[in-house]
Amino acid sequence: MTPIEAVVTHHRSGFRSGVARFNELLADRLGVPLYGLDDDGPGWNRSLLSFKVGELDIATRAALAERLDRWEGELFRLETATINVLGYERETPVLLRWNA
Repeated sequence: MTPIEAVVTHHRSGFRSGVARFNELLADRLGVPLYGLDDDGPGWNRSLLSFKVGELDIATRAALAERLDRWEGELFRLETATINVLGYERETPVLLRWNA
């Protein structure tokens, strides 16, 4: 599994959105930068994508779909009202519990 090098989100203001605040805390906990969907930073192609697809407009969805062609990650759908636990395996940030 490739280590996570960034967290990518569609909300950037932790004061306006619970999703944004969660992603700020997640990036901080993992020790990686937080990027927006339109940012081009190192590690974007090996990032954890965390956003609500239903909040994206059609143009943003199309741009994201095109960009995902170059993405090197794995897909994990996180359901609402579940417990997901982050941890480490040999110093690599991992998801220890998923949709529990």
